[in-house]
Amino acid sequence: MAARIARMVLGRAGGAGEGRMLRAERGLFHGKKTRTGNNRSHSLRATRRVWKPNVQWVRLWSDALETRLRLKVTTKALKVIDKRGGLDNYLIHTRPSLLGAGKAQELRRLVSDVMTAREMAGEPTTWLERLRIQRAQDAAAGKAATPAAAASAGADEEDEGILDVELPEAEAEAEAAAAAVIAEEAEALGDAEDARR
Repeated sequence: MAARIARMVLGRAGGAGEGRMLRAERGLFHGKKTRTGNNRSHSLRATRRVWKPNVQWVRLWSDALETRLRLKVTTKALKVIDKRGGLDNYLIHTRPSLLGAGKAQELRRLVSDVMTAREMAGEPTTWLERLRIQRAQDAAAGKAATPAAAASAGADEEDEGILDVELPEAEAEAEAAAAAVIAEEAEALGDAEDARR
């Protein structure tokens, strides 16, 4: 009980909103707020109620920061993030009024600073650009494993189909390695059970 009261007091600390964050400032809510209205019974009696936004805890990948971030996000914001092509594009291309004034603005400044620094240094800013450069370097060095990989290394910038390349040889090798690991674990478990008896 004391911890709950302490959290309430800390949440109300400061004057004129200072030190207190609104719920939507703690995550990416894309302009969604709590709405109020009435429940209406059969007799049309009005009972006050609220509709809260659908908020989920999710982990989103940031290309600029090269890490996963755990954020509170509304389902509307998730749809827009997907539509814009990732968290970084969402933060950079969304109006500040939709982002809110809290954590989203801090993330926006951080991502923007990192992307600007990479552009100034001449480095690629997205994982797709880095992948294309790596594949082009591998193809130039003759390290391309299959003709499909070599063909994808020379794909145009607008071509996003390079991720759909299938490598049956690599998949077969991975399956064989996984089967070997499973067999070793099963053998180790069998040895451990024999030792117990």
